[in-house]
Amino acid sequence: MAKLTTSIDAPISSERSFSTQIKKVASVSPYKLKVYSDASYTYLCRARAGAVLATTNWQISRWDSNGSCTHADGDLKFDNLATDAGVVAALSYS
Repeated sequence: MAKLTTSIDAPISSERSFSTQIKKVASVSPYKLKVYSDASYTYLCRARAGAVLATTNWQISRWDSNGSCTHADGDLKFDNLATDAGVVAALSYS
């Protein structure tokens, strides 16, 4: 069985879904995190401690099942809403 590696060098089984792998990485992050998934993408929303979903304090990355990543507004700024899956999916990604 092939192994995938997260950015923190924790081995993850390739038999798990990509969404599950992202959630495992998110669980050890020092940031406040929210993960949304739909049929095509997994959205990883990060904010500094104390941020609430309804404020524009979130950095959002969109991952596809191949591991390709794009970012909300095409940047890594903490300036997006992460209120719910619909709001996050409707953002512009590049």
